[in-house]
Amino acid sequence: YGVAEPMRNRGYATTALLALMDLAFSLGVRRIEARADPRNLASRRVLEKSGLLHFGFRDGLVIYAISARQRANPGY
Repeated sequence: YGVAEPMRNRGYATTALLALMDLAFSLGVRRIEARADPRNLASRRVLEKSGLLHFGFRDGLVIYAISARQRANPGY
């Protein structure tokens, strides 16, 4: 994904990701995993603001994940 420069830092990526996560979980997806370049702090911030948790590293990328249960019960 990408956000045009003039539209950045307005929460659009976070809002879109939250909507996609809600849709996926409503369709029965149990876990969502996302990957980001460790240097891409903006993408990492979007994932973290959306509730995904840092899970580890794989193939040079930072891995984030969230389960349907974690999304439904923040702090679980």
